[in-house]
Amino acid sequence: MQFSNILQAVLLLGATPALVHAANCNPGANNWGVTTSQYQQAASAICNGGTDVETFFGSVGGGTGRYVKSWFTGSQGSRSQCWNAFNNIISQCTQSQNRDGGSWDWSYNGDQQHYGLQSYYRKM
Repeated sequence: MQFSNILQAVLLLGATPALVHAANCNPGANNWGVTTSQYQQAASAICNGGTDVETFFGSVGGGTGRYVKSWFTGSQGSRSQCWNAFNNIISQCTQSQNRDGGSWDWSYNGDQQHYGLQSYYRKM
């Protein structure tokens, strides 16, 4: 590849905000039996305007329930990366690594967005 082609590629990439970011996966290596569909349901609570939501996905016996906590912090009213964030967390952490969730950050031109998901069991 010629130097001018490399320079053009670097300039193009530098001028375009990245659409795919790596999720920061939680260290917990157990997704507690939560399905991809359930993680997406929990994410939709945030993409539809919530900021800190706990979603219940049924009893697992002994008075214990399965939950997913989803959250958003960042620039007021800005959720432009919501589905990108949660799709990255779900595919990279819960599906690929069987983790209990993760987080995803995005910053561009002063807009800050932080998203997270975590599954767990707790007493009901």
